[in-house]
Amino acid sequence: MNTQKEFHPVKRVKLGIIGMGKVFALGYKKWFAKYLKRDNFQLVAIAEKNAKLLKKYSEKYDCKGYEDGFDLLDNADINAILINTPTWTHAPLTIQAAKKGVHILCEKPLTENSTSSWDVVEMCKKYNVYLQVGLVKRFIPAFQKIKAIINEGVIGKIFEVEVDWPTYIPNLTKKPYKTFIKRIKQFTGIDLGELIGGWSLRDKSLGKYGGIFLDHAPHVLDLLRFCLESEVKAVMGTSTSLIEGRYDDTTKGILRFENDTQAYIRTSVYDFQAWLIARLKMCFRGIKGAIMLDYPNTSLFKSPKSLTLYRENPISNAMKIIETFGLFRGEKIRLRKNYMFLDGLHYFINHIRGTRMRHPVFGLEHLAARGEDGAIATLLVEKIIDNSELDEPSWMKIKYDGKWANNSV
Repeated sequence: MNTQKEFHPVKRVKLGIIGMGKVFALGYKKWFAKYLKRDNFQLVAIAEKNAKLLKKYSEKYDCKGYEDGFDLLDNADINAILINTPTWTHAPLTIQAAKKGVHILCEKPLTENSTSSWDVVEMCKKYNVYLQVGLVKRFIPAFQKIKAIINEGVIGKIFEVEVDWPTYIPNLTKKPYKTFIKRIKQFTGIDLGELIGGWSLRDKSLGKYGGIFLDHAPHVLDLLRFCLESEVKAVMGTSTSLIEGRYDDTTKGILRFENDTQAYIRTSVYDFQAWLIARLKMCFRGIKGAIMLDYPNTSLFKSPKSLTLYRENPISNAMKIIETFGLFRGEKIRLRKNYMFLDGLHYFINHIRGTRMRHPVFGLEHLAARGEDGAIATLLVEKIIDNSELDEPSWMKIKYDGKWANNSV
């Protein structure tokens, strides 16, 4: 699916960052100062509407500061940009960056709908700039291990994948939550409503496609394509909104892949068992075994420490009786520590410098999500939501033909 032309690599990366809020604080801040010590890297400028954050980080990193991202793109001497702003700002910022010949690492989702996503991809191809999307869960060791296990045929042909990604966020516009949030902001300046719910609870700014499914599902949809190495050929969906003002509180999507795998995805912000904890659970089932993953808290970007692998063999079959009593739970596969944001940025910088390193398992395979990967994820979200609004949801076919964003039926 990726047809982007090769570009001329840069000798020294001169980076700009637009958006120094939650994503930067939780994903990049911890180790970013060390990255600045690299000879082939320079942070030239940042842009942030919050005056306190702008002053804090421009002084800390000794770089120029702009209140507006477009001012940064127009005036700063950069050749790469990291965009961490709300989704509805991604399209205009990435298009402006492409016109300036600036390589782009953009937070997910790429844009709020497939039409604008495809426009962004086409613009980057036109100006021959590299576009990488922040679907950084590809860099989590757990998912790279799952991909390797599937490729090696350890659990045989995958016939089913089940994904559950719930959290619980109460109605923040009513008491006592509304009063509590107001008091905290009054005394500390911290907007808990923004921190807890963020843009994923809003739909007005995003138009038709908003809510938790647009926030969480792109990661899952991209991971399924990444691990299964197959495209989606049809989707079906259902969605429910329980609180006024939210686009969706619970959405379920069913997908059929070209390799005949069927996947089930559920996202929810109204699951009492997951109070403020976005716990991702996944199960890949094959004809010779299964892989289980329990991702502890995606809200704080925590990382799974192990996978559970079930194999079809005499020993595991003999242990089924013992397993019933909770004494045997499959084979635990320990994983290295997760640095998904660091690995994603490192991959981006090495790629635009033309120095991408060989992966110990996947070789020189392109591991990062490129523009078209981000656009496909947005398209699939869009079609599942469209299908959920039908009186009688049925399979909606997805065609990848030319400008596939305009050719789904």
